[in-house]
Amino acid sequence: MGDVGVDRYLARVDYRGDRSSTAANLAELQFAHLRAVPFENLDVYARTGVRVDLDWSIPKIVDHGRGGWCFELNGAFSWLLDALGYEVTLHSARVDAGGELGPALDHLALVVHLGGRRLLVDVGFGDSSLSPLDLDIEEPQDGIVRRARFEHAEGWVELFEEQTDGTWARQYRLDLAPRTLAEFGPRSDELQTLPGLGWTTRRFATRATPTGRVWLLTDRLKVRDADGVVTETPVDARDWDHLLDRHFAMRINTD
Repeated sequence: MGDVGVDRYLARVDYRGDRSSTAANLAELQFAHLRAVPFENLDVYARTGVRVDLDWSIPKIVDHGRGGWCFELNGAFSWLLDALGYEVTLHSARVDAGGELGPALDHLALVVHLGGRRLLVDVGFGDSSLSPLDLDIEEPQDGIVRRARFEHAEGWVELFEEQTDGTWARQYRLDLAPRTLAEFGPRSDELQTLPGLGWTTRRFATRATPTGRVWLLTDRLKVRDADGVVTETPVDARDWDHLLDRHFAMRINTD
């Protein structure tokens, strides 16, 4: 997509900072992306279909002002980071669902290799860390929203996040072997067709805000403020599209 693509992508996420490939700039880019580009399932919910390739995800995000799920968001963000000079690898993660790990390729996450450090970068996992996390540090790290820590084993790393009651909840197990974007295609297709999954039965959109997070769910709007206080407001189906436009600047028929 060339330099014009980079310029337009950075404009989409409202990033006007320095473009050199530093850890500080990486953190700013990640936070900017999470504020501007929603984690949302509207195409999957509408059964119109999504793909993992960059010819799909980048125009969707940059030209059409949309978001997507992990395969689209982290796939596109990996392209941007690579274009800016970062060394990025794509990785499979098995998501924790009620204490049980899902299959391989269930989630796409990124690792940025920078100055001898391995930084976990994820803009496609909903309400998770807003900044890169150092994979080689075992003690808890400040992930802006909540603290995070890793547990290591041969060939993989597990990500845990601290809950409000002080307990630690496993988020996913990251496979340290790099993958290609195309390898995630079959799992993306499967998640769009398996019966009973929330992806196809409940529409949603969420993004970080400068001071918290906003969620538009099937029947309610949730907003978390700078103090961590979450307020919920019931949403009538007739108001859903208006709220989608108001909070996410997206205009789409989701019925």
